Amino acid sequence: MALDDLELSLMAFPQRWDGASGTLSLNILLLPVGDPTAPLGGGPKFAGTNVALTVNFAAGLDSLPSTSTVPSTTEAFAGQPPAVATTLFSTLFTQLTAKGKTVTSGKVTTAPPLTARVLKSLPESYTAAFPFNQPRTHDLSVGDGYGCALRAQAPALNATLPPPDNQISWGQIISYALRQPVLAQDMGLVYPVTLTLPPAQAASGGFLWVSLDTSSASNPWVNDFKANPDTVKSYAARIPALEAADKRSLFAATLIPIVAFPP
Repeated sequence: MALDDLELSLMAFPQRWDGASGTLSLNILLLPVGDPTAPLGGGPKFAGTNVALTVNFAAGLDSLPSTSTVPSTTEAFAGQPPAVATTLFSTLFTQLTAKGKTVTSGKVTTAPPLTARVLKSLPESYTAAFPFNQPRTHDLSVGDGYGCALRAQAPALNATLPPPDNQISWGQIISYALRQPVLAQDMGLVYPVTLTLPPAQAASGGFLWVSLDTSSASNPWVNDFKANPDTVKSYAARIPALEAADKRSLFAATLIPIVAFPP
């Protein structure tokens, strides 16, 4: 999976299971890469664009889902952002630039230097949990060395500090919007969906994910996806075994990328 090629991420977050009606409620999250008001890859802009999706459920937890997994249940879903979606994106942009902010795409164009290191301090609670002797690598430290290194970077009282960074990326803007559920839905980022699921399939648990509907070439970003599957990536949620008599909330702490298994 080449992250540089990624244009759109599709994520499924289960919410609730109602065994009496055989329905599984979920939230679909669409995350564009870069500026959502500019053309996304070889397709249209993300903001305000309809996208045809497929909700998939694969029964069973014996193996992880992959691009070759045949779902047990599928259901078409048309993601139609509200008419106000485009206006909300442009309004957020205008409000930020009016305050002197520079809105960027957020794409990383340069890799960190090969000599860059991340140093981690091992707390006493960790070293006391087992017969600890010494760190196994130079990227781990014990004692006061980590704190001393941080304090050593404090600037002098008369130092000229750099001006504050006035840049903000679209990724940051979207992350702020996702903290407001109504705003996220009005921007076309989140879609509440209900999947009809036979209780017999739910009894063994399974995996839930959303994919791009490739049945029509007119669907946005399908041509990009067919030319390079890394442009649109789906992430699955693990669903536990559910009883027909259950009526309960669901939560997915970790999403699993749908990738092709190596030979």
